[in-house]
Amino acid sequence: MSIRRSRAVLCLCAALLAASCAAVDQFGSRIDDANKNSQGALNTETLLNILRASRMQPLNFVAITQITGGQSESLNTGLPTVTIGPAQTVAQHQFQVSNSVTSGVSSGFQSNPLVSTAFQTAMLSPITPREAALLLAAHPREPVFNAILRQITFRQTASGRVYTFTGDTINDTADDCQMQYDQASPEKLINLAKPCNYTLFVNYLAVFVLAGLSVELLPAPSSKAGKSGGGGSGDTGSDKSAQSPVGHICFNPNQASENVPEPKCGSLKVGKGQQSPLVSLPGFGDVEVEFGFRSPIGAFNHFGDLLRQPKYNIANYHTKESTLVIQSGEPYLNITNGAGRDCFSGVAYGGGFYCVPADSAHTAMLFDILIQLRNMSIQTTDLNSAFTVRLTN
Repeated sequence: MSIRRSRAVLCLCAALLAASCAAVDQFGSRIDDANKNSQGALNTETLLNILRASRMQPLNFVAITQITGGQSESLNTGLPTVTIGPAQTVAQHQFQVSNSVTSGVSSGFQSNPLVSTAFQTAMLSPITPREAALLLAAHPREPVFNAILRQITFRQTASGRVYTFTGDTINDTADDCQMQYDQASPEKLINLAKPCNYTLFVNYLAVFVLAGLSVELLPAPSSKAGKSGGGGSGDTGSDKSAQSPVGHICFNPNQASENVPEPKCGSLKVGKGQQSPLVSLPGFGDVEVEFGFRSPIGAFNHFGDLLRQPKYNIANYHTKESTLVIQSGEPYLNITNGAGRDCFSGVAYGGGFYCVPADSAHTAMLFDILIQLRNMSIQTTDLNSAFTVRLTN
């Protein structure tokens, strides 16, 4: 009997040892959570900075540099002491097996405020035509130009006089500028350049968008190095500038509903400098047109300005591609004050709760533009070191 009992115990121990292995479950759900959480953090940061801009407060940006996570499970089985032979005590007839199960899940993230000189310089520098072209590759033209275009300048070819229209609501000093624009005869529009500067900016931007205003990418001209002093000639190395396309403002005939000014998209040559469009405008005559872009910080401030000035926060699109992304009667920037509804993004700030409604696809797209401008301003060196806090007694 003792021999059969011993064999049974040994079989049981072998079975327990075979079952004593680690088991890790599927990690896809945790990757999905990390994706949603990191995007949610970007949306909240964007909303918070727009609210700060509406109150003339400093903006702040924090980069998530790393997200980590792991899970481990283990089963440890102890072997019993087996006594074989006659004259066993009662205690020796009891075989005790000790087991232990351990399981652990860990996660963490690493972030650092984006406060480097390079990042701040990029955020304060005007958006380049190349960056504008990248944005236009992903979004309709009107929302992009409304977000990033700061000024339109007319230079009369006959007199040389310059008129600048800026996308700042403060430049409208009259209360009924849109009505004055609608009722003014073409030759009288020039008289509105001062009292209704912002309104003229908005309306002339619409004119140029209907004329196919766009930005195209062209390869940068390659620059060959000069001959070496030893009499040899040829390139001394690869030209990095040739690898980065350059953006050029142009007018796309396929996106135009009116006369298309020059330069037309597709007609510019590699290495040719930016050509100022020459158009004839009622009240101004023949003018050269120049477009000036906001900085990324300027784009945030623009949206903060619209939130601060509700009468300008309206959707007034003219192209079909733009009208498809905004609901009827929806504000241009749809940020509500108060809880109690489903939010695409929401944040408690300054004693209130602010929400972008979940069905506001247009405002979500504007957030995407701002986030992409932020991301294009980040350099590799901005993400190398984490922000360290030291506590001392």
